Amino acid sequence: MNICVIYNFPTEQHGPDHQLLACRFVGSVLNCPPGIDHTTIVVSSGGPPSGQARALFSVLPKVQFIETDDVGWDIGNFIRAANQIDCDMMFCCGGPCYFRRPGWLNRVAAIWQKYGPGFYGTLATFEVRPHINTTGFACPPWLLRQYPKKVVTREDRYEFEHGENACYIQAQQKGLPVFLITWNGIYPPAQFRQVPNGYRKGTQEDYISFWKHTDLYEQADPTMKETMARLADGR
Repeated sequence: MNICVIYNFPTEQHGPDHQLLACRFVGSVLNCPPGIDHTTIVVSSGGPPSGQARALFSVLPKVQFIETDDVGWDIGNFIRAANQIDCDMMFCCGGPCYFRRPGWLNRVAAIWQKYGPGFYGTLATFEVRPHINTTGFACPPWLLRQYPKKVVTREDRYEFEHGENACYIQAQQKGLPVFLITWNGIYPPAQFRQVPNGYRKGTQEDYISFWKHTDLYEQADPTMKETMARLADGR
């Protein structure tokens, strides 16, 4: 199976935080190897990558760069990447995405090989409505190419993720499998909150990928954790 890992990387003019997040992402991939052969596509969002960026990502497997104008935020960039690559599965990572355990990509690929092409997430919540967080998800490139609305604004970006006609809902309508994949199971949308140690729940250790909101939950006091968990439950 031909797999591409897509990482969204805003260029330096967007501020220094993105460089720090990219360093964490790269470090996590090195410390927690994906476990399966793949190509790394870095979306240089806002222009060509700097020499520093090229050096940072050069340690990743089969790294390539795609330049975009940053229209549509991360989702717009993932769609542009889908229009330029040829692979079976693209695993899309937002800037804050990182990993804590080796074999994360192999785990997603194993479920893909069992159930076929679909829309698979490594993070999910009931906040707003049950949806897969698009900081870490896998799908075939053609599904993004067929997304019917142009993603330009921040509102468009969130509509893609959790709107009434979100991309994962369109995948369901096409008859594709839609699952949250954890280390210990797979969950359809109605069961996203049943993960024992999932998003804003317990230790969160069942999750395959992490990002800023998993980190904020870990750092919160018990009262704030309860509030954050209620939001994730859609209450």
